[in-house]
Amino acid sequence: APAAQPLQTLPRGLALQLIVAGLVGLAAMLLSPRAPALEVPRVTPRRSALPWLGRYVACVVAYVLLYFVIGAVNFTFVTGSYYRSGVAGLVVPPPAIVLVVATIEGALFPIAVLPLLYVLRASRRERALIGGTSLFLLGGVVPLVVAPSLPLILRAFSCVEIFFQKFPAGIAAAHWLGPED
Repeated sequence: APAAQPLQTLPRGLALQLIVAGLVGLAAMLLSPRAPALEVPRVTPRRSALPWLGRYVACVVAYVLLYFVIGAVNFTFVTGSYYRSGVAGLVVPPPAIVLVVATIEGALFPIAVLPLLYVLRASRRERALIGGTSLFLLGGVVPLVVAPSLPLILRAFSCVEIFFQKFPAGIAAAHWLGPED
């Protein structure tokens, strides 16, 4: 994670994410076909609270495992030398910080994709593919695009890493938390 002083870079990072989210929302609004009203289906959950919680925790744990395993492979073979040499201000964060970041992301991503899963009129498989693609693009690729100071090779391999973290996480969220067909 880039940032030697995370509290100093947090406002800038949040502002960039807000700008990107606004631009993506504006593009979706402008490019989507006009409809008289959005028809949101009424969904009655078929699971009680405890199974929902268990499935949600499974999503979080799956993401944290993907984050560590895929991240460790990428760090070992590609990105580690960039972090260790401090390219573009990168530093190797302590494992505890990585765990906190992975857990927060793992907790937020399933919640972020949930409305999409319930509004889509698609098969379970299609919802899983769309959920995985959405997390990969919006939660992974877009933040890399707004980090132009990173070398292209680092962004390219980080993009591959992010795909193997976020795409399966979106599939897991669709499978475990999405509507049952």
